[in-house]
Amino acid sequence: MEDVETTDKLRVLVVEDVDDDLQLCLREMRRNGFTPDYECVDNAKAFLGALSKGKWDVILCDFSMPAFSGSEALSLSRSQSPDVPFIFVSGTIGEENAVAALQEGAQDYVLKQDLGRLTPAIRRALRFAEERRARLKVEQQLRQSQKMEIVGQLTGGIAHDFNNMLTIVLGNLELLELECRLSPEQQQLVQQAMEAGQRGTKLVKSLSAFARRQVLQPQQYDLNAGVSGAMPLLERAIGAHIEIQLRQSRDLWTCVLDPTQFISAVTNLAINARDAMPGGGVLEIVSSNVRITPQESLNAKGISPGEYVCLSVTDSGTGMTALTKEQAIEPFFTTKRVGQGTGLGLSMVYGFVSQSGGDIEIESEVGQGTSVNLYFPRNVIGTTASNPEDRETPAQTSRRLRVLVVEDEPMVLSLAERALQALQHEVITAEDGPQALQQLQADNKIDLLFTDLVMPNGMLGVELARLALELQPELKVLFTSGNPAMLPSDLREEMSRMGPILHKPWTRADLKKALIAALPG
Repeated sequence: MEDVETTDKLRVLVVEDVDDDLQLCLREMRRNGFTPDYECVDNAKAFLGALSKGKWDVILCDFSMPAFSGSEALSLSRSQSPDVPFIFVSGTIGEENAVAALQEGAQDYVLKQDLGRLTPAIRRALRFAEERRARLKVEQQLRQSQKMEIVGQLTGGIAHDFNNMLTIVLGNLELLELECRLSPEQQQLVQQAMEAGQRGTKLVKSLSAFARRQVLQPQQYDLNAGVSGAMPLLERAIGAHIEIQLRQSRDLWTCVLDPTQFISAVTNLAINARDAMPGGGVLEIVSSNVRITPQESLNAKGISPGEYVCLSVTDSGTGMTALTKEQAIEPFFTTKRVGQGTGLGLSMVYGFVSQSGGDIEIESEVGQGTSVNLYFPRNVIGTTASNPEDRETPAQTSRRLRVLVVEDEPMVLSLAERALQALQHEVITAEDGPQALQQLQADNKIDLLFTDLVMPNGMLGVELARLALELQPELKVLFTSGNPAMLPSDLREEMSRMGPILHKPWTRADLKKALIAALPG
């Protein structure tokens, strides 16, 4: 954004009934480097009409006019265009009226006998207005951030508890299917219930993504290659009635992000764009390198200064109102009819980008389409990010294990016990960390500790594993959780060094694979 000191053009709304006085003001502005684009009015109706036409840089107003008072003009401008600086230019305002005008919201006053003060007053008012807009923008971003953080904490907690319930539902349905002789009709009922449970799993993943509490698997990533590879998927998702235009920077920087979650985010944006263009249109996907300066960060984008890889997804659809744009990333907010969307698509994109260290910017106007810009920090190190779940695993194991299962949810504990027994393993159970330590102190023949991460009685799963390994250094560890990102980052790092994690809800096949990952090669 240009500094007001070097700006030549100035959009001025002048409230004046004497043409000679108007010309003197215009001559003074031109003499001091401004090129005024102006409109002059002298009554309330014309003033309101001029305010409604567009954004003015400054309002210059006489104080005493036959058909319209300056005080009335000031009141109307504060209610209709409060961000536009208002300066009285008068020969009869008087000190008492001038002080009252400043108290009511005028930025300054200039006497017609001393128009040499006009240009400095305008420049000062423009600077003040710019600083005020920047301050209000920062305050708005802070309020939005605080609101989203509160909602994120809430959804993260819901995701944790809901994953426990889904583990019970899906696990028992799977055991029912495996252990019982079901008729075709009963088999169909079980399958329908499992499909509904899987849909619930996807919903919880969306909640975790918005809350920025999903477990990502970041790596050095070529964003261009990822988008190109996803084009067949995107074309199927949006249909033949929408043309996709792909424009990619040839020298695009790399970034560090989770490829699967990135493609999911792009797909969500493409589907939103499709829904905004029911009659067809153009979807433009553009990649670019972006450097955001401190001045741009403060005055325009509100994004931290730095170097970013930017992906812009732009549609030619219906666009958004200012209110809709403000609410767009909030969870469960949707403009679609009931049953046509959860309202989690854009909030999930926001959560993923934020968790990846980036930011999101939405530009939209009604009837002009929407552009969603995703900013990912440039990878300046040039190394692949480590993934705590990447570890070498043997192909299989037929060894019968003695497993200590630690879980505070009784039904999940029972399910884990039955699932492990079905895999021919011996099971010992405990309801919390202290009880598990007693078992380990009394039994040195336990092969594997299978523990939940978040448990009551003052001991988390990571803390239990740390103490367990002090007692039995050869012990193998497998963690499980409905939302492992609830742990502080230092504990997640410690967890990654001890053993793999099995995410809830899990199936028996997932459990079998996780057991293999936890065993020595």
